[in-house]
Amino acid sequence: MHAWPQPKLAPRTAFAGAPVIIGAIVAGVLIAFAGATGSVMYLALVIALAAVVATLADWTIGIPLLLFVSSTDGFIKHLTSSAATYILKDALLALILLGLFFRLVLKHDERPDGTRWRGVIAWAVYLGFMTTQLVHPASSWAGAFGAFRAHAAFAVLFVVGAIYFQKRERLSRTANLSIVLLTLCALGALAQHVLGDRWMTLSPGFMKASLHYTTFPSEAARVAGASDAVYRMYGTLVDPASLGLASTYGILFAIAALARLRGGWRLLAIGAIPLMGIALALSEARAAIGGLVFGVLVLAVLLATRRATRGFAVGGLVLLALAVPAGIALTNGSIADRIFAHDQVAYAQETRDESRDIVLNSLTTYPFGHGLGATGAGGNLRDDTGLGVDNVFFANLYETGIIGLAAFLFVQLVLLALGFRAAMRARSTAAQTVFAGVVAAQCALLVSCWFSQGAFDYAPLAQMFWLFSGAVATSDRWAV
Repeated sequence: MHAWPQPKLAPRTAFAGAPVIIGAIVAGVLIAFAGATGSVMYLALVIALAAVVATLADWTIGIPLLLFVSSTDGFIKHLTSSAATYILKDALLALILLGLFFRLVLKHDERPDGTRWRGVIAWAVYLGFMTTQLVHPASSWAGAFGAFRAHAAFAVLFVVGAIYFQKRERLSRTANLSIVLLTLCALGALAQHVLGDRWMTLSPGFMKASLHYTTFPSEAARVAGASDAVYRMYGTLVDPASLGLASTYGILFAIAALARLRGGWRLLAIGAIPLMGIALALSEARAAIGGLVFGVLVLAVLLATRRATRGFAVGGLVLLALAVPAGIALTNGSIADRIFAHDQVAYAQETRDESRDIVLNSLTTYPFGHGLGATGAGGNLRDDTGLGVDNVFFANLYETGIIGLAAFLFVQLVLLALGFRAAMRARSTAAQTVFAGVVAAQCALLVSCWFSQGAFDYAPLAQMFWLFSGAVATSDRWAV
């Protein structure tokens, strides 16, 4: 027999867990107080403190947190109507950058691994130019800051993504997480549809948003017997346009994922595709529908290049087709009217033509643009309104002039070319399908840009696009 001596705890070892114990006690008290008073403020404080500590301790935890918050962006804002909710994503981004900085300083083995970063010049030109536009506001500093935040602030995720995806297995895991979160957005739209008017009673914010995106029958329609208003769903996001684009993004990612997923996960993806298709119909976002059509064509071409993925492109199209009759039925045919009704399409085109003429006619007088924020981007972080331009390209031209539009096109085309390169050169099916989804989704967003002003501004699209652009820039990791 051997007698094992009992270890003696040094004082510092014995009390090493004291901060954790104290933190747990404080959290418990706050949660108990929240339950006793019926106030969620203290519970939210606990969650916020936990997120801060966790992200600073391990910055990689902040990535899924940021994607989750971005995917519930509208629900949080509409529920609380608090100004603090408008900077949640910005605060998380700052925590990620701070945690990343500390980790790179303290751990040399987690610094960039030497893989070439492609597209850095295009990214730096775009972000650098947009930063200079902060001193060129259209009407107010708040407007300029709000517009910069919407257009370019999350572009720093390019760097975060390039470092985060040094562990190559994170690429497919993050893509799968994105599908889950975008499916959550679609479920939010279905819940809104099922609840009907009860959805608007959740808070004044939901009432205001729902009424803003409701079309009531005209006098002539009421005379003809129509009485029902048409509600456009937005689910957990800020508006129907963001829901439509998020559904398009998720559908393309999910179709691409069918070839790499197995078992129950593949079954979930099979169910998610028609579900997001129904959510797209409930949003009645025509720009997103147009983008999806083009994105599916691009994805089919990319998946057809390999025998292992070829059949899944056809399967994805069949699953998506299942959503068409369900979407028409749930919207009582209003989605078909919105897409094919001549009057609605003509009115939308006339509005775009008017704004386009304003932009082009002012170009000779303002070749450098009217200033950041001139088109109203930035939401509730600004007080002033701008010219509504339902076209990303003309909006860039109006705000930042010829140079701004050139910088935007430069970074988009470079990243798109790198995405195609990554999809064609990736050795594994897992990486190839992720890059195929990234390319198809970017193509879909670029097409929707012709009919929408915020394709690359909306959450969670901005966060996902720039994060995966970091993987695209370092795609040589998956080519060996």
